[in-house]
Amino acid sequence: MQNALKLKEFVQHYLIIFLFLELALGLSAIVLPINIVLILLLGLPAILILLLRPFYAYILGVILLPVWDITWTGAQQIPEAVDFRFADILFIVGVLGLMLKVALDKDFQFAGSNIDFPLLLLFTWMAVSLSWTFDLSAGIIDFIKKIYGLILFYLTVNLVRNKRNLDIVLKVWILTGIIWSIAAIIELVSMGLPQAVGLIEKHGIISHWGERVRSSAFAETPNKLGTILSFSLLIAFAQYAISQKRWSKIILFVAILVMLLALISTMSRTTWAAFFLISILLFIWVKNIRKLTVAFGIVSILIFFVVLTTDYREVLFQRVAGIISPVQTPDFIPRLNVYIVGLRMFQDRPLNGVGIGSFHLLALSYGSIELDAPHNIFIYMLSEFGIIGFGLFLFLIIRFIVSMRENIKKTLGNVKIILYSLSAAMAFYIIQSMIISARLRETSMWALLGLAMAAIRIFGSDPLLNSEQSRSKADGT
Repeated sequence: MQNALKLKEFVQHYLIIFLFLELALGLSAIVLPINIVLILLLGLPAILILLLRPFYAYILGVILLPVWDITWTGAQQIPEAVDFRFADILFIVGVLGLMLKVALDKDFQFAGSNIDFPLLLLFTWMAVSLSWTFDLSAGIIDFIKKIYGLILFYLTVNLVRNKRNLDIVLKVWILTGIIWSIAAIIELVSMGLPQAVGLIEKHGIISHWGERVRSSAFAETPNKLGTILSFSLLIAFAQYAISQKRWSKIILFVAILVMLLALISTMSRTTWAAFFLISILLFIWVKNIRKLTVAFGIVSILIFFVVLTTDYREVLFQRVAGIISPVQTPDFIPRLNVYIVGLRMFQDRPLNGVGIGSFHLLALSYGSIELDAPHNIFIYMLSEFGIIGFGLFLFLIIRFIVSMRENIKKTLGNVKIILYSLSAAMAFYIIQSMIISARLRETSMWALLGLAMAAIRIFGSDPLLNSEQSRSKADGT
């Protein structure tokens, strides 16, 4: 009650300033285009509301995670431009709102996690590597972007502080998957299928909305869309398993089917392979989703036979062939080459690596194409941070696994299933990162890692969740 009064006093105190700002923005129509003025007039009160309710800013940011830059031709990455997503704006507002809450609420306690120590060690070593990085400015930019991911991790941990908020965020992840899956399917029907015939000559060119075969909706790339859809699917599997209402199961079944179709349309072989492996693990871990996975397996086979009657079959054959026989794909040799280059950097500087942000600057001199990072996160850690950084990264992974395993053993029923799904999502990231370019700058990963740590804290601190009432549901896992 006291905190609510403080918040009310704060709003009243700054209301006059807010009104003057609105008046000034209205007068700016004299020199600015009216559409920009309207956006500013509407945006300011929206930002104020989100500052006072940072949790709302956070969940809106989650929904916009796949979005890069919406234009009439789709998601675009403009060369030499700052890679600033719409979700970033909302997450920053969430951080500012959380700081405001800390300032107004003296009783607010900052929430940590079970992996704070390995995170501290890893990021300290990254900061130290700035002293020998190839280009200091590039290293600082890379470090800031990694720090942003860490801030998002702690934002999640501190905003998701109870089971209600956790349930909301889990459902928001599913909603995110549904929204962008619909966009991907629209893209597939309107662009992908008509252009499918020409893909064989282009060898699976990356496409954005309005271009060719691979669906990306408004995401930066089809692979990025596939990653977020996979996270949403794994969470949806768990929600289906714990749902007790028939209508809820029906809605989730349809939602999962839509997301699977969108996942197929991304043509992301790395996502397909990682998701397939993790789905097998979930099938083994959680008995409650075995019927669901069998049902989707049957539906997928039926869809596959339908696709075989269209020109799209050649598209799928080409992409699947890249998984079964990767040596035959046109991108295998360059990928193998960049692996070797990363290992050569590690060989030259085995203890401390070439320094943060240096790989893409040195790749050409080592005889590789210029890439941001090798398509393997472990080789990336070895090349830029040496055996010390690699060891700290392994320490972080091991600490996460141990923490999650201990809490899974302590919990029962539905709680166990939720923890399994979040563990599976993080395992998916590691597996996929062994074959794509990952640099610990992926905002979706940091948000989900924070959610996993928040779930551990919530379930571990609430004895009611481990009572005999939950024990009756434990047979499903």
